[in-house]
Amino acid sequence: MSPQSTPQQNLFSELPDPSPPPAQEAGGKNAVSPLKITASAGQKLSPAQQRLNKQLARIRNLSAQIELIERLLQKYQGPHSLVMDQLHAQFAAHQKTMALQLHTQVQTGKWSKAQKRDLSEIVANLLQQTEHLQDPELLSLFDHYFSAQEQAMWTEYEAQSVQQLKEMAQQACGPDELQDLPDDPDAWLAMLMKKMAEEGAANQGQTNTQAHLGSPSTRQQQAQQAQAQADAKTTLRTLYRQLASALHPDRESDPTERERKTALMSQANAAYERQDLATLLQLQVQTAALDAQSLARMSDEKLASMSTLLKEQVTTLQAELLHSEMRASHALGVHLSAKTPEAVIERQLREQREDMQETLQIMQAELALVQQPEQVKTWLKEQRRLAKQQKAMDRMMGDWL
Repeated sequence: MSPQSTPQQNLFSELPDPSPPPAQEAGGKNAVSPLKITASAGQKLSPAQQRLNKQLARIRNLSAQIELIERLLQKYQGPHSLVMDQLHAQFAAHQKTMALQLHTQVQTGKWSKAQKRDLSEIVANLLQQTEHLQDPELLSLFDHYFSAQEQAMWTEYEAQSVQQLKEMAQQACGPDELQDLPDDPDAWLAMLMKKMAEEGAANQGQTNTQAHLGSPSTRQQQAQQAQAQADAKTTLRTLYRQLASALHPDRESDPTERERKTALMSQANAAYERQDLATLLQLQVQTAALDAQSLARMSDEKLASMSTLLKEQVTTLQAELLHSEMRASHALGVHLSAKTPEAVIERQLREQREDMQETLQIMQAELALVQQPEQVKTWLKEQRRLAKQQKAMDRMMGDWL
C-alpha cells in the first residue's frame, strides 16, 4: 500500500508534529524503551489504560519468546543434526548388514522349522524398517519374505497415507494458501502443524472471552463487538496515515534522513499490511511522535479501539509461538518451549545422542554374533526371550489403559 500524501485526521491530535528521533539508546541500533502508560503522581490508571498496558506487555513477551525459540533452534539444530545424521547413517548401515547376513544364514544354514521361521520374521521386520526402496540389494530380498499381494498392499497404503495428508492440508488451507502449497508431504505436515497451533490459540482466546463474559454472546454484545472491530480498523488506518505523512521520504532533503525514513516507511507499510498495531505504535515512538505521557492523555474510547487490535495480535502471536515450539521440537527431536532452560535442552540432546550411540554398540555386538553360525542359535534364543518380554509389557499397558 502506498503512503498517502493528503492531510489526514490526526489520531493523536494533542501530540506535537513529528520531529527527528532522539539519540539512540544503548542496547541496539534503534533501541527504544518499551511503550507503557504510567500513572501520574497520586493517580491510578483507568481500566482502559490498564488493558492497553496488559496487551502491550503480552505482545512484547510473546514476541520475545518467539525470537528465543528461533535463536535456540538456530543454535542447536545445525550441530545436533550433523551428529544425528551420521549416527542414523551408521544405524541404517548396520540394519542393512544385519538383514543381508541373516538372509545368508536363512539360505545356507541348517535350521529347524521354528528357527528358520524366527530368522525369516527378523529379516522381514528389518526390511520394513530400512530404506529398501533406495537400495537395490535390500529390494531384491523382498520376494523372499513378502508375497506380491503384500507388497502391493503396502504400496497402496503408502499412497493412501500421502493422499490423506495432502487432503487434510488442503482442507486446512485458505484459497490463497492452496495456490502456494507445494507438492511435498513434509510441507503439508508443516502446514498442518501451523494450523493446529493457530486453532489452539484461537480456541484459547474464545475460552478466555467466554469466561470473561460469563455467558454466551447476546445480539447486543455481538453488535458491540462488531462496532469495536470497526473502530479498531479506523484507529489502525488513521495511525498508519499519520505515520505515512510524517515519514514520506520525498519530503526529506537530507539523504541520510531520507534513507532512515524510507526504512521506517517500509516497516510501517509491512506492519499495516499485517494489521500490526504494536509495531505502528513503536514506530510512532521512533519518530518521537508518541510517548507514555501522550498515551496517558488519550481518551478511553481511543485506548479501547487500540486494545481490540492488540488483543487480536496476541492471539496471532500465541499461535505463532505454539507453531515455533512444535517446529523446533520436531526438528530437534525433544520437547522444546520458550521456558525450557538451555541446560535442559543440552542435556536432552546429549542423552538423545548417547542413546543412539548405545544402540549402535549393541547392534555391532549382535552383528559380530550372527556372522558366526554357531552363535546364531544362542542369539535367536535371546531374541525370543526379548520378544516375549515385550509382548507381556504390551499386554500390561493394554490392560492398564
